Amino acid sequence: MSIVRSALKKCTHVAPDWQADNLIQQGQLAVVVLAGGMATRLTWEGPKGAFPILPGETLFSLLCAKIRAKQEQYQREFTLAIMVSPLNRQATKDYFVQNKFFGLAVQNVFFFEQSMQPLEDRDGRPLKDTQGRLLQGPDGNGSFFTSFAKSGLLAEFSRRQIKYVQILPIDNPLAVPLDTRLLYFHVAAANEASLICVSRKN
Repeated sequence: MSIVRSALKKCTHVAPDWQADNLIQQGQLAVVVLAGGMATRLTWEGPKGAFPILPGETLFSLLCAKIRAKQEQYQREFTLAIMVSPLNRQATKDYFVQNKFFGLAVQNVFFFEQSMQPLEDRDGRPLKDTQGRLLQGPDGNGSFFTSFAKSGLLAEFSRRQIKYVQILPIDNPLAVPLDTRLLYFHVAAANEASLICVSRKN
């Protein structure tokens, strides 16, 4: 908690929210969504982002609706990059195409692929399918940095003069993309990385 208090103290001596607003207005903030998993634990066949959470609404459609609202607020378009895996890359892209990219400009939506790694049991032994082939799965959200750079998007974001990236997991429907308050805190505290947390009540 001392780290948090220190950061909050630094925030009292810098410019207010309008500074973050200006950075967003200039397009310096982009959104990256981690969506390489499948929704098997939700008993849903297909990309996790296509999972329905409300009547007529999925995780992807809700996220894109929030980005559209920000675009209307700031009267400009924003960049969205989605990390997929070899397991759901095509299905995810097809889902966006079928839904006309949920109202977002095609040229501002990018897909990049994370790597796969062998799956192991609790004893560290490789898992195999019924034909004796090694089973593989997405290598986790921690591969974002390497996968993002290898995809060429790091260079593309630099070309677009994007300075800040907000990373969101697709399975958090409460997430706020292009979050002004988060960017304000991040810049004010001069952090390399900032994270939103929720205090546990019990």
